[in-house]
Amino acid sequence: MGAAVGEVLVGRKVGNKGALWGAVCGTIPDLDFVFGAFLNDVDKNIFHRSVSHSLLFFVLAAPVTGWLIHKIHNTLAVGWKEWSWMAFWAYFTHALLDCFTTWGTQIFWPITTKIAFKSVFVIDPIYTIPLIVCLVLALRLHRNHRKRKLWAWLGIGISSVYLIFTLIAKYSAEQYFYQLIKSKKISYLHMETKPTPFNAVLWAATIETKEGYYMGYHSFFDAGDAPLQYFPKNEHLLSVFTDEKTKQKLMGLTEGWYTVEQNGEVLYLNDLRFGTLSGWEEGGAFVFSYEIKEEEGKWVVKERKKRLKQPPSQILGNLWSRVCGNY
Repeated sequence: MGAAVGEVLVGRKVGNKGALWGAVCGTIPDLDFVFGAFLNDVDKNIFHRSVSHSLLFFVLAAPVTGWLIHKIHNTLAVGWKEWSWMAFWAYFTHALLDCFTTWGTQIFWPITTKIAFKSVFVIDPIYTIPLIVCLVLALRLHRNHRKRKLWAWLGIGISSVYLIFTLIAKYSAEQYFYQLIKSKKISYLHMETKPTPFNAVLWAATIETKEGYYMGYHSFFDAGDAPLQYFPKNEHLLSVFTDEKTKQKLMGLTEGWYTVEQNGEVLYLNDLRFGTLSGWEEGGAFVFSYEIKEEEGKWVVKERKKRLKQPPSQILGNLWSRVCGNY
């Protein structure tokens, strides 16, 4: 998206350099992982998509970025204000897109509330491919060609329409799960839905009850009701975890969607927002899970290593089969 923004705003004046710098600016917010490398696993995940994805950062960083680009290309017919404006919109559209994902974005940081529409997986080829194709077609033309900006806008338009479609698809999936809950007479507290990897056809739901969570998957091609898996909360297991500060950080990170398991003296806190690595199949580790154990009188919390039960090619094959309505 950053490259398309650069092309639309300054491409006619600077040619392909606009798309190049737009792409660079569109990548900068995700460099927060560099700073996250110096933090523990919990703080690293809390820091991700916080300050570097905020409006405050965009407002402060855009003029600096624009000034630097202008210094590099001071012979071009674009001043630092135009470069700054381009940088701001490249930053902003990056964060706006991230707001549609499950992880969400603290776009109003330092307010810690995340904006998360949860309608797009972090990688979705249906969103990305039209944008790339249209941008490539635009960049092949002379910078003054009348169709060049049209192609860039077309890519942005198609991808934006797809984002709207995902919101409609999410609403439809939610209505299905509401009816499923009603038919099974499940007394629930909250429910959240999210798309599965690389598509907006197969949706996952996490349904909170007083004692635990039901998790289920629904494809728009399903011919019948898919089963629900149940996971007990086991909150009582956390009573031995006496590091209240870290405990509260974990609660905030998971936004309250978690279960607890115990294996010997080790506790595992599972973040339910991203489901399990095996998806709709029985069993399997959660995508994000935190190991909690006491070592030499101190509590140590670290992210649990992800272990795939199947090779990636088989997982993708199973995903495609499930998207097509086979369970």
